[in-house]
Amino acid sequence: MPNKSSGEIGIGLSEDKWEILLDRIESEKCTPFIGAGACHGTLPGGAQLAIELADKYEYPLSDKDDLQRVSEYISMRYDSLFPKNKISKYIADKGLPDFNIQNEPHMLLAELDLPIYITTNYDNFMVKALEKNNKKVEMDFTRWNRFSEHIGEQSVFDTKYQPDAEHPLVFHLHGCCEHPQSMVLTESDYLDFLVNLSRDKDFLPPAIVEALVGSSLLFVGYSLNDWTLRVLFRGLMSSMRANLGCRSIAVQLAPEKGMSVERQERARKFLDDYFDRHFKVEIDVYWGEATQFMTELRERCGLTEEVKKNAG
Repeated sequence: MPNKSSGEIGIGLSEDKWEILLDRIESEKCTPFIGAGACHGTLPGGAQLAIELADKYEYPLSDKDDLQRVSEYISMRYDSLFPKNKISKYIADKGLPDFNIQNEPHMLLAELDLPIYITTNYDNFMVKALEKNNKKVEMDFTRWNRFSEHIGEQSVFDTKYQPDAEHPLVFHLHGCCEHPQSMVLTESDYLDFLVNLSRDKDFLPPAIVEALVGSSLLFVGYSLNDWTLRVLFRGLMSSMRANLGCRSIAVQLAPEKGMSVERQERARKFLDDYFDRHFKVEIDVYWGEATQFMTELRERCGLTEEVKKNAG
């Protein structure tokens, strides 16, 4: 349980918010939304990866920790597919997370028996975690540009497939490593993605739209200064979820080191107001690390390590 007096663990959710989350998980009306922070320990953050690429490809500006800007530079120096192939290979070379680590985020999410998982990451970690839990998982991604539209692999939604707890779907909103052309990576990619989203009412499959508007979203691995999260809310969530009365349960936001409890509480109040003013959505902020949240979620869901051992 988070300790509000020490300032070291962070500020968790109130009991009524936990009750909402557990109810939505039990009724399969919870949709995990997985960001880069869930891969901590296996993959570097976007800033670290950007710096490595900037140094390797001689990025000339000072904002070398901006992955979108650095990737844009590389794509202009070579071509649009070049940085996507490099990042895809980078992720593949890093391998999978250690799913045997207690409260590894992907594995615990897989144990919740939910029908749809949405990710803005390019990796296949969520798919592999579900497979280790003996799920017959499907994977799909957004056809957001003219290249990804013509990728040979058909969408799972071209069949009669309907996601459920035993046959879940992992949907890559921003593309995946298996198909580098599908990746939303550069600044231009993000702009094109948003333009196409605003123009095309059939941009996302109906099952994904239903999950976005009809379930409580559980964000794992995002922070407020994450460009992906801001674009996501500004371009997608604010228009879809306004006035629907369905709360997004938790955004993982790691507090600054040494931040007092009082400052954390003021920051959390700011975040509540920020999301309400700019995005018109209800989000209850869990102030802490993803693994910390997973520890408490496991306890409250009554999950034990035996589940993981059986899955392995």
